[in-house]
Amino acid sequence: MKLKLLSILSIFLVGLAVSQPGPASLAKEYERGLSYFNLGNPTEYTDNQAIKSFEKIAKHKPQNKTEAVWVGSANEKLGVLLQGLGDLAKAKKYYKSSLKVSEMHGLVDTLSFRPNLYLSGLYYYESVYDSCLFFLEKAEQIIEKYPKLGEAERLFNTKGVLLFEAGNFRQSLVYFKKAEQQIGTDEFTNRNNQALALQFLNQPDSTLRLLKSLEGRFPNEEQLKINLASVLTELNKPLEALVYLKNLVGDSAVYYNALGKVYLKLGDLGKSKVNFEKTIHLRKGNLADKGFAYYFLGKIVAENNKPYRALYYYQVALGYLDPLFYSKNIFHNPVKVDGSFSSFFLLNILAEKVGQFEKLYRITKEVRYLRGATRAFEAYEMLANTLSKNYTQENARLDLLARIQPVYQSFVRLLVEGFSGTQNHDYIKQAFEVSERSKALVLSLAINENQLKNTTDIPAELLQNEQNLQIALAALRRNLQNSSDTDLTKKYLQAINETEIKLDKLNQKLEKYPKFKAKKLFENQRFTLRALQDNLSAEELVISYFDMGRSAVVFGVSSSDFKFSLIANVANLNHHLRKVKSSVSQKVAHNSLKVVYGSIFKPFNVLLKDKPKVVFVGDAEANGLPVEVLKDTDGAYLLQSHTISYLFSSKFILNSKEFKSTRKVLAFAPFSEIFSEKDYLPNSNDEIANISSARPFFGKSATKSNFMSLAASYPILHLATHAVADGQFPEKSFIRFANDNQKNDKLYLFEFSAGMLKNTQLVFLSACDSYGNFNLKGEGIRGLSRGFYLAGSQCIISSLWKAEDYATAYLTRRFYKHVGDGQGYTEALREAKLDLLEDRQMVQFRDPKYWSHLVFVGHQKKNKWASNGLNAALGLLLLGLFIWFLLQKNALLKPKA
Repeated sequence: MKLKLLSILSIFLVGLAVSQPGPASLAKEYERGLSYFNLGNPTEYTDNQAIKSFEKIAKHKPQNKTEAVWVGSANEKLGVLLQGLGDLAKAKKYYKSSLKVSEMHGLVDTLSFRPNLYLSGLYYYESVYDSCLFFLEKAEQIIEKYPKLGEAERLFNTKGVLLFEAGNFRQSLVYFKKAEQQIGTDEFTNRNNQALALQFLNQPDSTLRLLKSLEGRFPNEEQLKINLASVLTELNKPLEALVYLKNLVGDSAVYYNALGKVYLKLGDLGKSKVNFEKTIHLRKGNLADKGFAYYFLGKIVAENNKPYRALYYYQVALGYLDPLFYSKNIFHNPVKVDGSFSSFFLLNILAEKVGQFEKLYRITKEVRYLRGATRAFEAYEMLANTLSKNYTQENARLDLLARIQPVYQSFVRLLVEGFSGTQNHDYIKQAFEVSERSKALVLSLAINENQLKNTTDIPAELLQNEQNLQIALAALRRNLQNSSDTDLTKKYLQAINETEIKLDKLNQKLEKYPKFKAKKLFENQRFTLRALQDNLSAEELVISYFDMGRSAVVFGVSSSDFKFSLIANVANLNHHLRKVKSSVSQKVAHNSLKVVYGSIFKPFNVLLKDKPKVVFVGDAEANGLPVEVLKDTDGAYLLQSHTISYLFSSKFILNSKEFKSTRKVLAFAPFSEIFSEKDYLPNSNDEIANISSARPFFGKSATKSNFMSLAASYPILHLATHAVADGQFPEKSFIRFANDNQKNDKLYLFEFSAGMLKNTQLVFLSACDSYGNFNLKGEGIRGLSRGFYLAGSQCIISSLWKAEDYATAYLTRRFYKHVGDGQGYTEALREAKLDLLEDRQMVQFRDPKYWSHLVFVGHQKKNKWASNGLNAALGLLLLGLFIWFLLQKNALLKPKA
């Protein structure tokens, strides 16, 4: 029996050996398959012949690396052919077999590039996004090592599409432009993708120009006509859009959705509904496209004032766009969102749900609809936070902020109405918490992330690489800003694109460190009223203004009190706010000063009497308001009774640091010498020369390079110079230094990065307009003060407008004198201003325009025990008496039994 089995086994092995083709026949079969595969005009017959040849090779078990290359390549080619024939399951199988062969035989990485890239595309098509990202990342790692590898353009285009799906339109554009530079790029597809990204970046004019440039060369492309119709609809030109679509014979979800949006814009809700329903009834079609159709059906019935029906459609749309969410209950919302694919559109749907619940509450006054709006908003806020954290560019986060801020605004308004209707104080407290969380979202994210990077498990080498890339990016942007040469400009733009991609890849590496990722995404310290009150001293009062559109709400918060006041007519208040800010002189703005005080501060007079320190948090038009110049009901300046500081949001109080007295100052006065009459600041020399313990740089020595090399080592930085606030492009605002040999004399806002000045307690910007004048709703004033705050400085003193040189020098001298006497920074600035008002020799400078321009931005805690000298002394006295009593009784010396 044993002999018989051995004979059978021998016959089987011989047969197997005979059936395996030798190297020569394997090579011949591979060449045959390749000849059919590479035909310029393939047919069904040639494809079948190629499949037959490659299938023979795919079955072969390679005996060496040469054969492994043929087998791996044959599997990849089979995947391509079967994918083209629509057999996606088999295509995936062959791509994976190709990868397996490469791994088992240790083949070069380049052979795995295409199978990884193609698998990524297949999983994207099937909406299996985890697998899509997994294989794309593998392909990215290979292209990083071999940047000239074929089909690199396909990778960059795929990455751009994925970022677009995640709502990061700005970063997607970076990758589309990178793809454009590669050999073999499909110009039509690439330009269409760029146009879509621009459209979602609210640049419809640029989108239209880009698409129109393709129209002459690709007149018969249906996708181009659909895209042109889409952007014309956005530009409120639906009739022109209809011309493009009516000439098409469409039978796709993209076509029907585009036509539905045109009719919706035209107000023809019936035809609009018919087209969206056609999308839903298509057998084939992307789930996301059907989700969009349900979303727009919701908007149609919302237009017909049917909020409950609209909520039903929005709920169904959520199910199509989030494969893990199935509930048809309108009171349920997705709770696990990763901020990736279709998240931006999920955000839109959740916002619409909040709006429709708001309508139902106003109609019925039923609290369940108020709760429905609250739950939908909580899901919205959670997703918005996740999206913000997934974006790595500040501008991408600012794009998102511009879209989400109106939702925060309307929800706060609803909560205020909810309190009025129910008298439930939880609603007004939540209104305060949401309003504060909505302020300075982008700034707080950048600061928090920088702190996490330096305190988690990320290696110092990676953080240094990130800093180097940020410095390189800032230098390129600076060169671009100063370039007038067209060719150089093109090169700088390309280099900026490359650097942004490098930064993006580095951030992907940072995300692999589990402690950092976990804290960044999940350890979100929720700002609460209670947490704020626990961090306020007994002397402090927060006055926080929030614009709700037609109305506004002001909150007053101390360690033990919480009050609020409503302002019914914001338009009238805004008129007076603008008047105060544009002309602080008491003679010009007397009535406006009275209106502003009466609207914002007077409702809290009782609290103001007991709280000598006021932290003002502005919003909208109230940003940049010089609070010190307002007069209380007794006719005195608020400055005379209160120490005033400013914050972008009161949530920054939770992370503020205790005050530490220091005299170590780095001071710059680049225009203390006469280089030109226009730039000369004659009093800046005395301004910094009189700062004790300062390291001063005057005139030509006060260069940007000296500042950048020394700034991180000093707790106080003083800059007596010129600043320019760019109202149109705030990131181009700058501070000027002395001109060095390289003409590098400007420090732009875009050069600031989180953590640059992490050891800095105070930056004193004695420079005109250094606070800034670009008011970004929700984020506050985007100016140089914000830049230094982002860079890590705990506090900033800056100027609201063009100041008088002599008065500013006086205030500076007095400020440092009071700091030297042990005063905190806020108290020292207040005392300096009071000195000016009381100094007979400064009588000509008593008008507020000479002293109220300098404002203190930030918050420094004082040790609660040490801040009250009387309590501290009393405590020590009681402790001494207790010890004396114990000693008298021998309680400390008596041995125990």
